Order: sequence, then C-alpha cells, then structure tokens
Amino acid sequence: MKTKLIGMAVVLVSFAMVVGGYAASSPDAERTPSEPSEDVPEYMLVEDGDDVYVEAGKFTIGIEGNITTGYSWVLPEDSELVPVDTSYVNSDTTLVGAPGTFLFTFDAEPGEYDLEFQYLRSWVPDEVLETATVHIVVL
Repeated sequence: MKTKLIGMAVVLVSFAMVVGGYAASSPDAERTPSEPSEDVPEYMLVEDGDDVYVEAGKFTIGIEGNITTGYSWVLPEDSELVPVDTSYVNSDTTLVGAPGTFLFTFDAEPGEYDLEFQYLRSWVPDEVLETATVHIVVL
C-alpha cells in the first residue's frame, strides 16, 4: 500500500511538472522582454541573392542564424569588404534556442562588392553548411 502511494505521488508530481512547464512555455504565457545589453545599430536583414544599395560610409547588414547550434555566419579572410565590427543579437523571444541575427558593420567606399557569407562551425571551417551571396552597391 505504501509503495502504491509513493508511486501515485511520483506520477502526480511528474504530471504537475509537465503541465507547469507547458504553461510557462506556451505562447499565451506572460513574457518579460530582456533588456538589450548593448546598443544595436540599425541594420538591413539580407538573404542569399539579395542586392543591397547603401550610401558610402558605415552600414550594417544582418543575416538570421542560430548561434546556439554552434554555427556562425562568417566572411572569408579574402572577402572584398572586411567588417569593422561583428556581433550577434538574440531575437525578442524568451524561447530557448530561438534564432537571432548575425550583424556585420562595414565602412565602405563607393563601388560594387560581392560578399559570400559562410554558415559554419569554427572548429570545422572546411564544412560549410550554407552560403549566402549578397551583392552590395555603395553609392
């Protein structure tokens, strides 16, 4: 009898934990947005094949990705444009593992540039999961 009661208690506690966890992660659950830890520059979100037109000087472009997977968007060392700053911005959600945006800030002179971003894990740089080519026209 005592074993049965303990077993029922374990089942009830497990059920409560599952239901409680579901309620906390459901879309209707109250969320408190996190405060940004740094100033995020305005940026243009780009995808493979995009053409971007910008004024000469500093500009920032972003590419969606998920840093929690170990993958990062990078530019090869021989890229036509070298970023003056790179960063990662989490999405506005509190969901664990949600994708964010990789930001690349450039300071460019007028001209046309083709950038080939690579989505890879830094410890296996020869295994590129995905590429995104972006044509940039600096006016």
